[in-house]
Amino acid sequence: MRLTHTLTAVFAILANAQRYRPYGYQYQKKDAAQVVGSDTGSASGSDSDSGSNSTGDDASYAAASSAPQLSASGTGATDSGPSSNSAAASTASFTQYSPCDDPSKTSCAWYSSSGYNAAVSQAVYGGYPGSGPSGACGVCWKLTPEYAGANEIVVKVNNLCPDDGNALCAQAENVDVNFDLCRDSGAAAALFGSSGTEQVNGTAVVVDCSEWSGGADVCLPGVSSC
Repeated sequence: MRLTHTLTAVFAILANAQRYRPYGYQYQKKDAAQVVGSDTGSASGSDSDSGSNSTGDDASYAAASSAPQLSASGTGATDSGPSSNSAAASTASFTQYSPCDDPSKTSCAWYSSSGYNAAVSQAVYGGYPGSGPSGACGVCWKLTPEYAGANEIVVKVNNLCPDDGNALCAQAENVDVNFDLCRDSGAAAALFGSSGTEQVNGTAVVVDCSEWSGGADVCLPGVSSC
């Protein structure tokens, strides 16, 4: 009887997982030849384009829940005022994706009309595709690439980079976190600069959003704040 109950519960969980969909979800894979100087053969794709059949699963959710959360409360989610914590730099990888200029297709349910945006890897986001906004939304990070021709920028997180099918978003580079930079906001062009590559490694640190160049966030209809 105990085995029967256990199997029934497992099937129920798996069935429930199939109902989850992101606010638009698309994998964007690139051949190794497209990623100059990369140790991996694919770049990541974040929650961006609706109509995909990809789903979040309990294994991914468990991994995200148990992973270290790098964004500290009070350090980057506000638009002004001093940071209440001194955040240590984390090792990071940087990729890029598009489209990402529609608030209905981002996990945080908003898109900034100005300033640089990025999706953050699932383990740091703290959720799974379709789970909605998390504490990582609205946190600002200073990204420092370690690659000739690439530039340091500050981004605000507005999306999830899912680890299912995206090795870089699952920290395949043996770094703490991956940032998938939004091309539409200009973040990708600003960071990658004249480097001639679509993926670089470096460091990232949470900063106060007074260092971010963006303006007001555009919320989804019915969302009171974002």
